[in-house]
Amino acid sequence: MKEGIDTIKSSLDCMVKNDSEYKELKSKVDSLWDSRNKAIGWLIGSGVIGGSVSVLAQNLIKVIEAKF
Repeated sequence: MKEGIDTIKSSLDCMVKNDSEYKELKSKVDSLWDSRNKAIGWLIGSGVIGGSVSVLAQNLIKVIEAKF
């Protein structure tokens, strides 16, 4: 029984004691995730735009070469 109580006590020691500190930490983590997701979005968007521009440039060069 003592072992069961010790495990319960150890799990309760890991609980959040100060709610304001937890909220502050949670808001910082959420902000970091938002920044990470924005960066990933910008990277994907720039990759799509860069790929589109290169394909358009290649097609333009092929059309110009075909006319001459």
